Amino acid sequence: MNMNEIELKRLNLVELNSTYLHETNGGLVWYAALVAAGLYIVYETAGNPVSSYNSFMAGWNAA
Repeated sequence: MNMNEIELKRLNLVELNSTYLHETNGGLVWYAALVAAGLYIVYETAGNPVSSYNSFMAGWNAA
């Protein structure tokens, strides 16, 4: 055994597998929210591209 193995055993640490990490991070909820937000932005831009461009440029020039 090397020093790292001894320290991990003493601290009772375990390596998490990908399934457990997926469960503890909330699963696909965050992905679904990001996709929904992206689709909303695309929908709004496609619905009125001139207004979207003007709003973008106003924000760009304000910074």
